[in-house]
Amino acid sequence: MATLVAPPLPSAVEPRAASAPPALPALTSIRFFAALGVVLFHFTERSRWPAPLRNLVGRGYMGVPLFFILSGFVLGYNYFPRARAGRFATRRFWTARLARIYPVYLLALALLAPFVVSQYRGHISRAALAGSGLASTLMLQSWIPGWRDYWNTPGWTLSIEAFFYLAFPLLLGIAFLNRRAASVAVAAAALLTAVSFGLDHPGASWAARVPWTYLPMFLLGMVLARAHELRLVARLQGALAIAAAALMVDTIVGHGVPAAQIDRVCTLLAGLLVFGLAGSGGALARVLSWWPLVLLGEASYSLYILQAPLWARLNQLRTWGVRSGRLTPAWSTADGPFLAVLLLGSVVLSLAVHHGFEQPARAWLRRRTEPL
Repeated sequence: MATLVAPPLPSAVEPRAASAPPALPALTSIRFFAALGVVLFHFTERSRWPAPLRNLVGRGYMGVPLFFILSGFVLGYNYFPRARAGRFATRRFWTARLARIYPVYLLALALLAPFVVSQYRGHISRAALAGSGLASTLMLQSWIPGWRDYWNTPGWTLSIEAFFYLAFPLLLGIAFLNRRAASVAVAAAALLTAVSFGLDHPGASWAARVPWTYLPMFLLGMVLARAHELRLVARLQGALAIAAAALMVDTIVGHGVPAAQIDRVCTLLAGLLVFGLAGSGGALARVLSWWPLVLLGEASYSLYILQAPLWARLNQLRTWGVRSGRLTPAWSTADGPFLAVLLLGSVVLSLAVHHGFEQPARAWLRRRTEPL
């Protein structure tokens, strides 16, 4: 399977109407921890870490399946009632999604552009560099696997998310499933997710490396949202969240699952975790509903999409500082003080961008597209 890099996908929750379903703050908070895991996975050297921690951070990319499932769940949770009431407007949905993800996505590309051009100049043709840049700008890079990593690498998952948004109106029939049909749909989506997982790898054909390979994860989230609406095993949701989280950690750091199956098992457990956390009465959901964690979760999209440009700039400063003697050799290692600065800078930047740019830009775009 291709290296899964992403992070948190943006929250599917829109400004809440009076009739909107209750907020699910635990599902917002969990995005921060998934995003943090991705950042640690990308930018740490773990060879000297204790084995359990090394294994756990080494699977930080598992935030990607969690976010794809979470995206389907939260979109379904928020839009199923509108679909049943006949109030779902496709064009308005698409413009709202664009306003939600595109401003910070474009900001990240702009910040990273000088580094990308410098890195690839002379190594790939100008046509490939320009073409991949245009594909990334249009969020089409995931349809051209050879180009999807040239620019802001984590952005390829946003290209997949854009495909999910386009497909979502065609999948709203899930909103009308009864209890028996929803149960069957959950099982079918879980099976399809397990079967499709791992199809995307460098040696696979084009058809296995494009966004529809990941659609079963999104579908799993949607059918789990319908199961939540129907209160299937509602009394067990809190316990399911704790069990899923514990089993995910044990699967990664333990030795009970064959290495080749760890990612597949953890993806299915991620679906169970999302479903369990939606039952806000559970102990884990209550902990994750603490407002500082919710605040970090709200900014997690910026944390994810800006991780590459921030690292590039900080690494540039680190290189200059070490070579000039202004920084000690300890700054040369990935796990030294540089990691602490990177993590702190990532959190601070994500909060600042979320409140100072992401939210105002989204509101501006929503106003501009509202007449559509």
